[in-house]
Amino acid sequence: MDSGALLKTMLPMAVSLNIMEFKKRPWSELQQIATHASQYVAEKGDNILFKSAKKGDTAKAFNELAKGVAVLAFAPGGVTLFGQHFEATHPESLTSGAGRWLYHSTFAVDLPNIAQDGLVPDEEPGEEHPKLYLTGIIGEAVRHIQWAFDSLDYISAGDPVLLRVHSAHVGDVERANTLTDDWFIERPIPAIFIQVWVPEIKMWTEVREAVKQGYFATDHRTYGKTREDLMRYIQESWPTI
Repeated sequence: MDSGALLKTMLPMAVSLNIMEFKKRPWSELQQIATHASQYVAEKGDNILFKSAKKGDTAKAFNELAKGVAVLAFAPGGVTLFGQHFEATHPESLTSGAGRWLYHSTFAVDLPNIAQDGLVPDEEPGEEHPKLYLTGIIGEAVRHIQWAFDSLDYISAGDPVLLRVHSAHVGDVERANTLTDDWFIERPIPAIFIQVWVPEIKMWTEVREAVKQGYFATDHRTYGKTREDLMRYIQESWPTI
């Protein structure tokens, strides 16, 4: 395996481990880590692709790269490197009030309506104020789509899709659970503010453009019939959780 392929294989695990560790550290410390990592990689990044004659230099350079990418993953929208996307939420952002991306999961069959009307709160029987569910954590969006798959008939609903909206474009109506960063929005969100993750190109794209380009089939799905098939598709196609 060449160094490029090896890097793509090893980097996701290294970044994920750093993200888990960095969530326990204050943001001010992570800024220092990112600065050091960027300087180190800029000076000695060649050691990542071309093994250094000095023992330990290649491993050191790789570790600094993984640390830098892990910190960037906490930025709004995350970071994409070597065709792989990394995104995470730092605990301090849940209480700081700073703008960030919020996520909503659904199925491809809903995309044409979303592209036309935006995200509209669902009106449940007997509910005085319909609400739209968003979350600041991709893992919670995964949990929500699992619930939808288990509860409803989505045999012909197309593939699960991940949407995102910046918090600047929504109203923070209710925060029922700070730990999971759940947002319940009462007003519709126009399509112009909604982006969808497109596995085909590994990029976020405005939902109207994604529908226009036909990136998602709305009359069938590409995974199997079970919950395990759903999760396998998400793990292989969605941004790194």
